[in-house]
Amino acid sequence: MNNNYPNMMPPQAPRQLNYTLKDTREIKCSCGCIFFDMTTIMRVASRLLTGEDSDAVVRIPIAVCRKCGKVVEELLPEEIKALISV
Repeated sequence: MNNNYPNMMPPQAPRQLNYTLKDTREIKCSCGCIFFDMTTIMRVASRLLTGEDSDAVVRIPIAVCRKCGKVVEELLPEEIKALISV
């Protein structure tokens, strides 16, 4: 087994939702598109910070517009917004 990513979390069981799709709002890109693709920002956490034997790769999923490629900023964690310019 390749143990290059020791900090990855195992998959979790889906949660029970207490709302329906009627209770949600649509997310649109500024270009008007409602279709998005998921991609990943990758960062490295130094082994000196993590206390592990090797550096840890941190994967951060982000949504990008399928039509224009713009990152959906409202879905980004605040900490990531401060690190990248979108």
